[in-house]
Amino acid sequence: MYFGDIHTDVVAKVAGGHKRIVARRLATPEGIVFRNARQMFVVEQGRNRLDIVDVRTGTIRVVNTFRNTTGLEGVDGIASGGRGTLLIPDSPYGTLWLRKPDGSLRLLRSGFFRPVDAIRYGGGIAIADENANAVWFLKDGTVSRLATVPTPDDLAIAAGHLYAVTLGDGGLWEVRPRVSRLPVQFRNPQGLVDLSARVLLVADGNLNALYRVAVSHC
Repeated sequence: MYFGDIHTDVVAKVAGGHKRIVARRLATPEGIVFRNARQMFVVEQGRNRLDIVDVRTGTIRVVNTFRNTTGLEGVDGIASGGRGTLLIPDSPYGTLWLRKPDGSLRLLRSGFFRPVDAIRYGGGIAIADENANAVWFLKDGTVSRLATVPTPDDLAIAAGHLYAVTLGDGGLWEVRPRVSRLPVQFRNPQGLVDLSARVLLVADGNLNALYRVAVSHC
């Protein structure tokens, strides 16, 4: 399991209970997507840029830089858009970009409040918008609200169900097929990923811990 440690500005790997530093001197590494077996994309919120990191050598190469004159925190989570593309929410400007394999960017949608994560879901894109307390759904150019939840931060899909961690209540929510809060509690859930059809992994930024959460689907 690879993760970004925003307290020490590193990307690390956990295997067999042991932690290994993969890359250092990253400014708030918020999002990770593997490009191939040897390389990963890492977004640095502190420097508003997208890097490619070699997981064997730790070498960092900057591939895209985003402007930020707002004084707000920069780009946040990233996700695969399929076929070598990336979904990149430009958080301070309320926009969602698609990065193509050649490195060029295409604007998918603007007008969000603070989008912090976006993943493919249901033939469209689900978007976590912190400042709107919303999980949006973008499909065929139209945006609709999937759920109103307290400050959503990250999204994941397990067995077709859509989940979100929420900073406003330290919670884990099922967003679809129904909107409901799961009976678990965190302090600062900053990361969410599916490990299997019935297991989610939650990162808690305050407790500096990773938690496995078993979910059941009716």
